Amino acid sequence: FDSNESLSLGGFYKKFTKPVESIVVVSAQHSVTYQNAKSADNVGLEFEFRKDFEFLGAFGSDFYLSGNAAWIDSEVELAANSGIQSSNERPMQGQSPYVYNLLCGYDHPEQNAGFVTSYNVFGPRITEVGALGAPDYVEQPVHSVNLSGFYRWRGWRLSAKAGNLLDYPSKVMTGGETVEEIRYGRDYSVRFGWDF
Repeated sequence: FDSNESLSLGGFYKKFTKPVESIVVVSAQHSVTYQNAKSADNVGLEFEFRKDFEFLGAFGSDFYLSGNAAWIDSEVELAANSGIQSSNERPMQGQSPYVYNLLCGYDHPEQNAGFVTSYNVFGPRITEVGALGAPDYVEQPVHSVNLSGFYRWRGWRLSAKAGNLLDYPSKVMTGGETVEEIRYGRDYSVRFGWDF
């Protein structure tokens, strides 16, 4: 590896005491309350890398590919008086079993331009815990692609961003049925300024 490259692999363990979780109460108006679980454990692996393209020549060294990934095994231990919840064994609310991020970009401290393209996705995660026999509400994976770049010239700076290019729907399901689906739309921005 050169000074701009890296590769790492790590593990982690997290112990939560009485984590607060959002609980769905079965009713005509979809009521939500909060309840403390007894405890929760998260065990995971993390992988991260950065690689440039110097093997393509001097110009290639300005380009890079980087990313990280995490795999998490999560388990909640419920208190003896938590009979309202439907699931006795499940991941902690809000915890995805995996998260992936990938970036490809161009960056050089002596250059006046740069850009980065990013992709990320997270695994399914419980948004609201089911109660009284109702299944959990689970947010499905969302894939996202974003672009950003800049150009500098004699103190002037032009930057542009394009976000959520896939406009992938954010979907929540319970018991095999979709209860919520939202598209947040793409967003674009351009900024022009002078650095002094």
